[in-house]
Amino acid sequence: MKRTLILMVVALGVMACTDPTAVNPGSGVGTASATPRATTAADAPKPAATEAAAAAPAVDASISAISLSEPPADAARAFELCFVNEWVAASGSDVIAGLGHIEHATDAIHYARLTGRDPELKSGSGAWMVQYRGDIRMTRSNIIYIDPTCIVVDGGDGGFFGTGGVRQVGSDAVRQPPDDSSTPDRALPAPKP
Repeated sequence: MKRTLILMVVALGVMACTDPTAVNPGSGVGTASATPRATTAADAPKPAATEAAAAAPAVDASISAISLSEPPADAARAFELCFVNEWVAASGSDVIAGLGHIEHATDAIHYARLTGRDPELKSGSGAWMVQYRGDIRMTRSNIIYIDPTCIVVDGGDGGFFGTGGVRQVGSDAVRQPPDDSSTPDRALPAPKP
């Protein structure tokens, strides 16, 4: 009886670890491809109630608000990799909740729910951060990030991070960021038109 119970527990554990629909909401998406796609009623934004969303931190006054229509030249790569212009064209400027350049990529944990284990963010280089509002569906995928953050380290690549939860297309089940994710204590400024 005890051996059967142990085998059942191990089998359930293996099944849970090999779920082909599982998503790790705390890690970046290497391709950073979130081209706007039409959604159906089943894909409409779902509320993602999180403790972090309940108490919004103050905007960091040391970060300048960025214009969406006239961004600085050094923001071009971030605008490209994060599909800023495409998402604004498809959904309006309200899709961007916060946008700015931080001095050190390692400080991203102060602005978004991240674990601090992401290797691409362990850099003393600066980084552009784009925080989205709503559902952002990844291209060629059935993954929808809810209120994600796209981070592009200066001189490097970028990607989307499931900082507000992740779900599959057609599903109401939301996987929240890991429990050990940071609680943001600073906010990026909203973009200027």
